[in-house]
Amino acid sequence: MAYQNVGTPRFYINIPEWLSVTGAVQLPENDTDNKLLTLPVEMSNAYDINLDFLGMADNGFLAVLGHDISPPGSNSYSIEDYTSAKVQMTNVINGDPNQDGWCYPQYSGFSITTFTGSNDIKELKVSEYINQIGSVVIGTYYDMPHSPELDLTMTREMGNSVKRIRTKGGSDLVDYRHIKSPTWGSLAAWELSYPTGSTINQALSRSGRRIWDLSFNYMQGSDMFGLNQSLSSGLSGTDFNGNLFLGSDYDAGDINMHSDVDDTGTDTHGNFNYNLLTDDNFFSQVIHKTNGGQLPFIFQPDGDGDTPGSGNNNPDQFAICKFDMKSFKFDQVANGVYNMKLKIREVW
Repeated sequence: MAYQNVGTPRFYINIPEWLSVTGAVQLPENDTDNKLLTLPVEMSNAYDINLDFLGMADNGFLAVLGHDISPPGSNSYSIEDYTSAKVQMTNVINGDPNQDGWCYPQYSGFSITTFTGSNDIKELKVSEYINQIGSVVIGTYYDMPHSPELDLTMTREMGNSVKRIRTKGGSDLVDYRHIKSPTWGSLAAWELSYPTGSTINQALSRSGRRIWDLSFNYMQGSDMFGLNQSLSSGLSGTDFNGNLFLGSDYDAGDINMHSDVDDTGTDTHGNFNYNLLTDDNFFSQVIHKTNGGQLPFIFQPDGDGDTPGSGNNNPDQFAICKFDMKSFKFDQVANGVYNMKLKIREVW
């Protein structure tokens, strides 16, 4: 979808930052500049980073925010698993991964790729061709099941960043404060520049804070909450209510049915295939892993850009955001069907 239209939004969630905040896994000792935190995006010398993951789902991604590539198209960074094998990635914007597992960005600025998520990720490797980086955001992404209602609001906040004082003589004194995101090194946030080409004066970059008020109606309970909001995958033979598992009660793929049968020859034993951390639903992958909306995430209002012909991957389509709401409200409008409203505010 073209221009600034909202399509099917995608949320990119930083797993190491979430693990650090919960106390489950501390940030690695060799990440001396805390590059695994989404904010602030502060440029410094690039280095390899050890990784220790829990809670990764199938939809993995890697976003390097603020990188300085020289020369363009050089093998710049990769991620490895515990066997030291390179993880194969798919391009979203400017990552240009190759079959050798390295990413070859053509432009300085930022890049995003996706991959099949796994807790077996061990290390981010950085080559000598990437001089500096800002933040390294690794985690899971979630695609909304459908687009929001057409009656939505997109705001460019300016007034809270400008302070005006009128003097007794009638003159206006205007103080402009934080009207745009800080630069990522020599480039403005979410800008791309060919390393050997000329760069437009970055003081002229986009101003204002972006805000989205979105309503999602008629979301299925499986997309909103998922089947199992526990860390456990269930009890063998019964669910948590002590009821026998019956495959007919659940969607295909939700239950792993065992080969055991009862006296009537009916297969009744099984367990959940997914838990709170791995099921692909909005609560598990977005609300829970942003610590109830407290942590920043990368928001793409028209996502699914790693599928050819889908989404809008223009550089101006991404934003670092937080939920601007104290609680999440889900209104049931039919059996197992819910409405939800979100307010998403750009942060820096």
